[in-house]
Amino acid sequence: MRELAAGLLSPCPVDPGRLTADAERGLAAVARFREQDSSLPGWVNLPLFNRSGAPDDYTLEAYEGSARETPLCAELPAAAELVRWVADQGLSVEVARLAVLEPGSQLRAHVDEYDRLRLIVTLNEDPAFRHVLGDLCVSFQAGELWAVDGHTCHGAANLHPHRARAALLIDARPESSRLPDWYASCWEVPPARCLSRAPWDEPARATRLAEARALLEATPTTPELSPAEAHLLSAPYSFELDHSAAYSSLVDFCRELAAEHGEPTWSERAEFWEARACRCVPLEAAGA
Repeated sequence: MRELAAGLLSPCPVDPGRLTADAERGLAAVARFREQDSSLPGWVNLPLFNRSGAPDDYTLEAYEGSARETPLCAELPAAAELVRWVADQGLSVEVARLAVLEPGSQLRAHVDEYDRLRLIVTLNEDPAFRHVLGDLCVSFQAGELWAVDGHTCHGAANLHPHRARAALLIDARPESSRLPDWYASCWEVPPARCLSRAPWDEPARATRLAEARALLEATPTTPELSPAEAHLLSAPYSFELDHSAAYSSLVDFCRELAAEHGEPTWSERAEFWEARACRCVPLEAAGA
């Protein structure tokens, strides 16, 4: 594991303006998918490079051979050019995808359960587009090339009420990659990219829990990731706590409800979240 969970790498060789234009086209592509399937979650991935070149091949499992371009590369030429450059630099690219995070959505915090070299290039930017990686809370700017240590519990959230975030995620094989100097050298996080967060003190915790209870009362109980649970898990993007502490708060919340109402459902929910804290395990329920 690296000393830092993320680092700003070599200057991106592709003009940020071209990448921002790709972001708009990528968001339009996701909008077309949503017209066909309104049940899509707030975190959507579309492949640019994968094992088959098929636009509907979303698999992330390891495979042998070179990654193949999908038709989305023609729609996002700057992003595709960047992936090719990364491969030319020596990284054995396995998967590259457009990742869109809708307003108010989050990528549930997790530790990657496969060993990959992860690069992220945000295609559009806003201070409300946030990543929390361990103790770091950062906001990437459009066109910046970042590396992320997937062994650290990490997640992303879009706190903007209206704008969607678009990013390029590139996964490469560590065993067959030739690491360029810009990746192998010491990672650095510019102070200007680090976001200040409010203290996670007892008043902040009490307010967050009260807000979660209000959401619970306003929303019918479902087996899915409820707005109340999502509200507690998103606390690290606004307050100084890590994802493990947020999961602990959620587990305690469920146990408090179990004690108050005497319902085994909440005890089961506490066990459910204990088993999934910072783990890259799919939730059985849709929308999680």
